[in-house]
Amino acid sequence: MPSTETTLRLTVAALMHLTGERQADLAAGLGLSQTQISRKQAGTASWSLADGAG
Repeated sequence: MPSTETTLRLTVAALMHLTGERQADLAAGLGLSQTQISRKQAGTASWSLADGAG
């Protein structure tokens, strides 16, 4: 069973694919940098509830 973190990363990736958004678009919407999004999606940094509050 995948971890919550893995499930979140996969869900974010799927939504980005469906909407055609890039990491830079997501970053702008959340008030983060593209590098931060990249690290979170790669699993080298964790998503937090505060990330969604953008």
